[in-house]
Amino acid sequence: MKNYFIFLIIFMLSGLGHANGFFLYEVSPSSISQGGATIADGSEPSAVFLNTASITRLKGFNFSLNLNIYLSDSEFTGELSKKTTKANTGFFPTPSLFVTYKTHKWISMGLGVYTAYGLGVNWPEKWEGYHLVEHSELQSYSIQPSLALGPFHGFSLGVGFNLVLGAVNFQRGIPFGDGVYAKMRLGGTTTGYGNNVGLFYEPTKWLRMGLHYRSQIVMKLTDGKVDFDDVPLPFTSNLKDQKVKTGLILPQFLGIGMRVAPFHNLELELDVNQIYWSSYKKLTFEFEDKSLNQIQEKKWEDAPQIRLGVQYILKKWILRLGIIYDITPIPDETLDPMLPDNDRIDYCLGIGYSIGKFKIDTSYMFVDVLKRTVGQEKNYFPGSYDAFVHSFALGFSGSL
Repeated sequence: MKNYFIFLIIFMLSGLGHANGFFLYEVSPSSISQGGATIADGSEPSAVFLNTASITRLKGFNFSLNLNIYLSDSEFTGELSKKTTKANTGFFPTPSLFVTYKTHKWISMGLGVYTAYGLGVNWPEKWEGYHLVEHSELQSYSIQPSLALGPFHGFSLGVGFNLVLGAVNFQRGIPFGDGVYAKMRLGGTTTGYGNNVGLFYEPTKWLRMGLHYRSQIVMKLTDGKVDFDDVPLPFTSNLKDQKVKTGLILPQFLGIGMRVAPFHNLELELDVNQIYWSSYKKLTFEFEDKSLNQIQEKKWEDAPQIRLGVQYILKKWILRLGIIYDITPIPDETLDPMLPDNDRIDYCLGIGYSIGKFKIDTSYMFVDVLKRTVGQEKNYFPGSYDAFVHSFALGFSGSL
């Protein structure tokens, strides 16, 4: 069973989502089409997630309802077999809802319901890496109430509480030789808590600055269950359905952004984010049958992101462009087909259209996961990974 109960998805994995690792940063088409460079924006309710402090810019009651759809493709070519295997195309919808309300000239409240962590990959049955993973899926939902105070001489402060609910499903084959496999299925649910803090400063009409921090979140799976199917008769007494416990720490996040308006109706923003993936050092599993217990070394590393966005308002139309450079946190020695990850370059564009107090936004993002090769001198499953993701989003927002 060694090295095969990989559960590295249980909440930090969005490998097929976007931000490297498994942190999803795509919560609205307006933000996506600007490359997520919106920490210093504060022009829409999704600011509850992007920088709580910036919701002080919004007057009255505001809402936004969004749907983002990911289409992902991955492939692996074995170093020894020279065989290329394509994962089944993944389809991952992630809805989000945000509302804000300014109760007083310097008090604003907000609520967000969104997906910030997720993963999905589906390799063919009995493929070359079947003993590592066939199917893995992480679903999570975050609920975030927030409060922001300001502006005071251009400064605003925001705080939020994060409740993260999630479920995981993972399955793989257990080899017994001569092409004989049993199948293992692992699933469970868990809950975690965290907080976030934002700062926002708007000294003039042409300059805005923001800082956003999200705390780490401890996720503990205490009610996990493992089922074994098609186990050869001599091994049925060793591989019995049973409970499993595990857990990990979702990383801290720190981002800073500066937004400028050099010309009328034109805005540009540059954000630099740091995700502290080094909290993901190892993964521990505790089974009812203690002989199956194991510790897996992960050794992930802190990783930065650079995001650049442009927005131009042309009467009722809003045109947006963005680009992202995203560094992988996964070292060569722990890369595997559950999260075929590497450095990424994301290309983003979108259009918005205003109808009175309401607005419709669309976006498209192409995620180019750069090809990555790991050799057998460093990795237990050597080969080359290649992947890309298409992201389509639609949003409807308004103010009352």
